Amino acid sequence: MNILGITCYGHDSSVALVQDGELISAVEEERFNRVKHSHAFPTHSIEHCLKEGGIGIEEVDHIGFYLRPWLGYWPMIAHFFKYLPKSLHLIYDRRIAKNKDDYIPYGPLMDPLAMLRVGEQIREAYKKNKPRFKFHFIEHHICHQASSFLVSPFDESACLSVDGCGEWCTTMTAHGHGNRIDILERIFAPHTLGTFYNSVCEYLGFTFLEGPGKVMGLASYGDPDRYYNELKKSIFLLDEGRFKVNFKYFNYHVSRTRNRYSPCFEQIFGPPRMPGAEITKHHEDVAAGLQRVLEEACFHILTHLRKKTNSKNLCLSGGVALNSVMNGKVLAKGIFDDIFVQAAASDSGCSIGAAFHVYNVILGKPRVFRFKTACVGAQFSDQEIENCLKSASVTYEKLDAPARKAAELLAQQKIVGWFQGRAEFGPRALGCRSILTAPFPAEMKDILNERVKHRESYRPFAPVILEEYVGDFFEINYPSPFMLFVFNVKNEKRNVIPAVTHVDGTGRIQTVNKSTNGLFYDLIKEFNNLTNIPVILNTSFNVAGMPIVNSPSDALDCFLNTEIDYLIIGNYIVSK
Repeated sequence: MNILGITCYGHDSSVALVQDGELISAVEEERFNRVKHSHAFPTHSIEHCLKEGGIGIEEVDHIGFYLRPWLGYWPMIAHFFKYLPKSLHLIYDRRIAKNKDDYIPYGPLMDPLAMLRVGEQIREAYKKNKPRFKFHFIEHHICHQASSFLVSPFDESACLSVDGCGEWCTTMTAHGHGNRIDILERIFAPHTLGTFYNSVCEYLGFTFLEGPGKVMGLASYGDPDRYYNELKKSIFLLDEGRFKVNFKYFNYHVSRTRNRYSPCFEQIFGPPRMPGAEITKHHEDVAAGLQRVLEEACFHILTHLRKKTNSKNLCLSGGVALNSVMNGKVLAKGIFDDIFVQAAASDSGCSIGAAFHVYNVILGKPRVFRFKTACVGAQFSDQEIENCLKSASVTYEKLDAPARKAAELLAQQKIVGWFQGRAEFGPRALGCRSILTAPFPAEMKDILNERVKHRESYRPFAPVILEEYVGDFFEINYPSPFMLFVFNVKNEKRNVIPAVTHVDGTGRIQTVNKSTNGLFYDLIKEFNNLTNIPVILNTSFNVAGMPIVNSPSDALDCFLNTEIDYLIIGNYIVSK
């Protein structure tokens, strides 16, 4: 049984292949076409997954698509008439939208006609192969829920998906049992926590897709109390875990490309920051207040969900689930005992959800797969790597023990590009397409930014730690294999790993064990043997504005055009 899951024509296009209930591969189109957050039809990703599965398109039995475009049509029409004449901008602004940052929170207006034709587009592209697949349109938030619960370690769990918007739903609660996901509650547009957060990000001078992660880091520098009382008025928390957005503060429900915050918001908080302008204490404090309001809204939903399901387990999904600060606080509050967040929690992960929804729910097959590693992407043989190095005429040599060599270089505080095995699926580099260095001294963060990453100084770098040492360095001893939880670093360890300790004493932690990434585990273990510190600094192998490297040539280009000291790629080391 071969099933493809597909996400495209919104943002973060991706494809996943499931064979007989096992995930064979999952990849994002941006890794191939080198356009960050690419919304394009995922031609390269489909080809990759078919190759990894050893099949042709004619052997694909089912394709699941991550959205039902027509579900939002009638609600959108009703919404349009409700907010006339301001809602006329929804039509006018669509005509003037010209770039990827003109992303609209209402899914059906992204590219509905193209979405409706995806199945036919695949049949046309592969007509010589005579494809025979059955095509399934699946509700967006059901794909989010499936991408988390159906691949989680739980047989039963409460489930929450929160994002900007799918077809018209923005938030869904559910209760998962076996291969069933029973929907409990939907909250619909224009009431959306994802777009609420993004709208304030825009006020702070950030773009719609890149802003939330940056603002989450910026919030740690601010005083959440300064603007909290005013910001909390922008979200009404209602009975039964529901909420509404206060449109006194926002315009996103009546405009696509104009300011998503209202003139009233500007009157209260002052003029917006222009992109690239200086960040002041005011901006830090707004970010801090925003983060607190988001957290409290999610706590409100989750407290009710716990009571309703009586479950000790939680599966989180949707773009808001990438807010690792919030995730860490949910765990710390103890609303649930165990939490699972799949590595690609946002829309790219919906391809996994679509494929497993077809297999487990539509076809009724039992669950056999558990998502233990995000390293399910592209892979390259040593021969392919060496051919790339030869053609580039660089200085390289073969290594007997790449993990040991990398550890030695990190102990010398060198910056190492680390390219091994299969690429990660999702927005985080987790030890396969990573840039690594020592977690000390404190200046290492600035050195890495100046020489390689060129990103904002307020964004922290992540600590990677051997799983068995988490309790020694962090106040919460809990596995975080996908870098989706932020924990407090113990006071006595903050000076030991200063380059990965954020300004507020936290770290966006990645834990590593031998069974899921043995080579990366060996590297950190060797580093611990040399330094008595089982922690290294890990950041994505890319420069600002570019997708994470995918192929050997991508890695080599990034290495040669930055001040990375060494590249360890497969069993080879490249020096300058």
